[in-house]
Amino acid sequence: MERRFELSHEERFQLLEHVSDGYVEVYGNTLEEAFENVGFSLFAMMTEIEDVEPRRKIDLEVVGEDLEALLFEWLSELIAQFDITHLLMSKFKIKNIKSSKKGTSLSAEAWGEELDLRKHVSKVDVKAATYDRMEIIEKPNNIIIRYVVDL
Repeated sequence: MERRFELSHEERFQLLEHVSDGYVEVYGNTLEEAFENVGFSLFAMMTEIEDVEPRRKIDLEVVGEDLEALLFEWLSELIAQFDITHLLMSKFKIKNIKSSKKGTSLSAEAWGEELDLRKHVSKVDVKAATYDRMEIIEKPNNIIIRYVVDL
């Protein structure tokens, strides 16, 4: 029987050293959990994530030609959603990640609330996803994802 461990806030990700951009290492027991934690880490860079209440749900779908492209598209979609709707997200559920001849797709739900500068501390402005230093390391029950975003 597979044993699954819950990751605490501190165990979901860590910020790595980078001269000018946001460099993050994310962890998960499964690929889906790691992609959920990518979303969590992205918004934790932007604000105090504990202050973001999961009041509003949105459905998200992205497609990439491979897993790395899917990660890039996932980050880009989350950044675009924030830029367009000002929705800070704090909870993520990846429903599935599927590969086919057409590419790799991700279907997800995310919850959050609209940015309120009286409530939400602004840490950094995330401008865009990049492929710089991107890595996805898959081992049984241990996924590590590294990514860089332009700040």
